[in-house]
Amino acid sequence: MLDFNKYRNPDPYRSKPRKPLLKHGHTSQDAEKYLGLLKAYEKEIIEWKNHMAERSTKEAELIEQFYIDMYEDLGISENPKRHKLSAIAWNMGHSSGLSEVYHYASELVTLIED
Repeated sequence: MLDFNKYRNPDPYRSKPRKPLLKHGHTSQDAEKYLGLLKAYEKEIIEWKNHMAERSTKEAELIEQFYIDMYEDLGISENPKRHKLSAIAWNMGHSSGLSEVYHYASELVTLIED
């Protein structure tokens, strides 16, 4: 049985920064303040996009490692149908977590064993 905590992304999800709004009926002073807020937002959104790209890459690496470990644990590392099995298991269980993906794969593995 696998340790599913091993595949959790340690990098927390960050909320997307909110773009500042310039209120209706603004004054030139409001516009100057808004310009400063908008520049700060533009910097924050670039940092957020970079963070999310790095997080997505890490997430993909963790899931790939999960598949490698799952295939090994189920004894199907060399089975040519292992990817089809994992795709079906993913569709059936990923919304409930990797433990459910593993559960479905372990139930379906008899369909592809020699």
